[in-house]
Amino acid sequence: RAVKSIAFSKNISTMGAYVFASCSELREITLPQSLTGIPQYGFADCSSLVTVEIPAVNKTKTVGAYAFKGCYNLGSINLRLVNLIEQGAFADCTGLIRVQITEPSCQIEENAFPVVKKLYLIGVEGGTVEEYALLHNDYITFISMDDEGTQQYYQCVVQKPFGGTGNETRELSTVLPKA
Repeated sequence: RAVKSIAFSKNISTMGAYVFASCSELREITLPQSLTGIPQYGFADCSSLVTVEIPAVNKTKTVGAYAFKGCYNLGSINLRLVNLIEQGAFADCTGLIRVQITEPSCQIEENAFPVVKKLYLIGVEGGTVEEYALLHNDYITFISMDDEGTQQYYQCVVQKPFGGTGNETRELSTVLPKA
């Protein structure tokens, strides 16, 4: 399918499973604030997807199983107030390096981020996001939203996005808080 960009009407609250799966040319999505959840396999195998915009004020509470599976070029996403990320939601998202979750009690199911090489989870210190990161510390690093380095890191990833083919990498140690 040749869809490259999607901006939903502001009244959409639900979508069906697989609704945009395999839209291989889809590059950006702007979700409506009324959307209550991202369905299972909703954007699976959208291999060119680079940007997912979730409004600051939103009702999106769930990222369904395998919702973004195979979105190789997705480098960063701000999930804001999501309270459930189901298993495999970001399976095979090999370009994903940054996920921000502001909901302190967000439940992240096991294998929500399989085959991600190195991931920085940004969240509330002492919350479930930090717990998940500690359990998977071989490939996930937690950054508290209160750390001084968070804003610098955010600017590096968002204002200078990886884009391109998804094969680009950058050394981020210079913008991350010192351990």
